[in-house]
Amino acid sequence: MIKNRFRQFNPKERFFMSKASCRVAVLLFIMTLSIFALYLFSGEVSELEWKSERLNEENTSFYQGSSSNIGVSIWVGYTGDVIAARLIAVNGLIYVASMDGRVYAYDAELGAKVWETEVTLPFTWSARIPVGGIVASPVYYNGILYVVVRQGGVVALNALTGKVLWDYNMENMTAVTPTIVDGKYMVISDNTGAIFILDLSTRKPVRYYHFREFVWAKAAYDGARYVYLGTSRGRIVKLDKEGWDIVTQTFVNGGVTGAIVYDKGYLYITTNAGYLYKLLAENLSVVWSLRLMGPIYGGPSISDKYVFVAGMDTNVYCIEKKTGRIIWKVGLKYESSSSIAVSESHIYLVDDGGYVYCIDIKTGTILWMKEEFSGAKLEAWKITSGLNLVRGLQGPIIYRGNVYVGLIDKRVIAYGEGGRVSISPLILYSAVVVAIALIIVAGIERRGLRRRRKLRSRK
Repeated sequence: MIKNRFRQFNPKERFFMSKASCRVAVLLFIMTLSIFALYLFSGEVSELEWKSERLNEENTSFYQGSSSNIGVSIWVGYTGDVIAARLIAVNGLIYVASMDGRVYAYDAELGAKVWETEVTLPFTWSARIPVGGIVASPVYYNGILYVVVRQGGVVALNALTGKVLWDYNMENMTAVTPTIVDGKYMVISDNTGAIFILDLSTRKPVRYYHFREFVWAKAAYDGARYVYLGTSRGRIVKLDKEGWDIVTQTFVNGGVTGAIVYDKGYLYITTNAGYLYKLLAENLSVVWSLRLMGPIYGGPSISDKYVFVAGMDTNVYCIEKKTGRIIWKVGLKYESSSSIAVSESHIYLVDDGGYVYCIDIKTGTILWMKEEFSGAKLEAWKITSGLNLVRGLQGPIIYRGNVYVGLIDKRVIAYGEGGRVSISPLILYSAVVVAIALIIVAGIERRGLRRRRKLRSRK
């Protein structure tokens, strides 16, 4: 009996089972690694499109999907000087315009620099303000990146390679992000208050206006026919792209400093007098207005139901679009001239003291804040650059669920989870792997049982 029992568990049989078990273990290990790689390196299961209140899907403030609330940097990039212009993202690339007069393209997932290009123009005017640099956010249309150079002009780049395609000299300094109309025209202004309607095919102005008022804010296009401008004296102008005539105009209290936002027949406008306006786009009549405690330089950002603004009173506000009622306000450490990036779950902004914030969109709870640069550096830069009208940074952007921001310390920071897949597909994939592994183990055990029976029958 003892001998038979020993034969039932003979070394050869144990070796066979050990070898089979090792095979299963290796298989499970490989499958586990594949799960981890899928989780770590892949993008979202279904890529969500940008929804833009400015009809420019590559430079939006509203990301129609969830976004990261972790606050961990997944990569950091570096430029040659201060980043005063807001970033834009398209086709997996993050475009960064710097005060060193260069445009940089980074891979959105890995942070690798794809290309960099210097964009400079010859001077045709004299001023005491230092030379060069880019303070306006680039815009993208149909494979072309349009960059406004502070010296006074526009440079068009191939968005894929960074190659300079053409340039246009405006003869006066400019610091305003242009507006592209149907890929045919560009609406742009300079520091004298001149407004150019530039034909992009001929690169020549087809219309010119001069209100003798500064234009600090990006114009809004309704996507169909009309363009809306705002000036430093509160003039709001409606232009018809069919001939570029003035349809109507009105005035608001204070100079328009942030980008004008068009959404579903309405305009949202902020001023340096602390007002937020909702205007009917058809005739520019006031639907409602709200006065806050300090100037608003970053402009409004919107979601489906709310308007978000950051004020120089150290608060950020969530306001109901329909009524103009304040839903919540949250105190920041410092005043903020930042625009706000909005997802379905969170908002993100930067204050002038160097803190980056993530705030819950429903409750106004600050989920995290990180000090990324010194506020003293910002003030020193505004003085030495001669650009006191540039009131800080233009704010973060959201792309594929991650958050990107350019800073005055020359860095580009990406916050997020590396574009990981959502948990539901991960669980489904894991369940399939475990089921396959169990089937394999059951098959091997059955094979082992048959072998043991054969050994017994021989004895």
